[in-house]
Amino acid sequence: MSATSSLAVQRTQLQTQAAQRGIEIARSGHYPRLDLRASSGSATNSGLQNRNLPASLSGRPLDSNVGVVLSIPIYTGGGTSSRVTEQIELAEQARQNALAARLEAERDARQFFSGVTTGLARIRALEAGELSSRSAVQANRTGYEMGVRINLDVLNAQQQLYTTLRDLARARYDTVMASLRLRAATGTLSESDLEAVNRLLVPATGEAGSRMAERARAARQATTPPGVTR
Repeated sequence: MSATSSLAVQRTQLQTQAAQRGIEIARSGHYPRLDLRASSGSATNSGLQNRNLPASLSGRPLDSNVGVVLSIPIYTGGGTSSRVTEQIELAEQARQNALAARLEAERDARQFFSGVTTGLARIRALEAGELSSRSAVQANRTGYEMGVRINLDVLNAQQQLYTTLRDLARARYDTVMASLRLRAATGTLSESDLEAVNRLLVPATGEAGSRMAERARAARQATTPPGVTR
């Protein structure tokens, strides 16, 4: 993934190109100019119409002229030079903006990539913790039924499970957002990425286990950028 594909970078690059074109246009004021001119005269518009001319000739062209005029600007009062200087300054500013946008996009890409990889590692750890917490809840319930555990042990195990589920949901959310920001920073954000995130927000049908499995698969798809394996 390249930060040069970022929309912000591409926008500043286009602005730089436009500024360079502005320099060329301003400099054209120093160039020679060649104009094509043509004219024609008639008995009517030349004031030659009189009674001695046949009616068939009245208003008809009597002469035509075609020529070229070459204009070479020698001194234009400094206006053209001022416009060139202004466009050069604008082009330099656009170039600096493009460089700053590229550096910012690269910094953001590194930051978001680190957030994705760290988030994926945290998700894996919390998913393992979820399995452990569910096992602990079941073990404490069994122990309570057998009389070797008290009700407080069951409640503590359930509290730990709920805490793990909360942290897991937060980790998935943060990782999804970091992944979307990474794709946006590298110019690879697509509609399919948003659809994958949308599936996390729409409740699925079926049993609870199927819903959780489907959401887990969607989360993995949404949070795994190209080049990163889980």
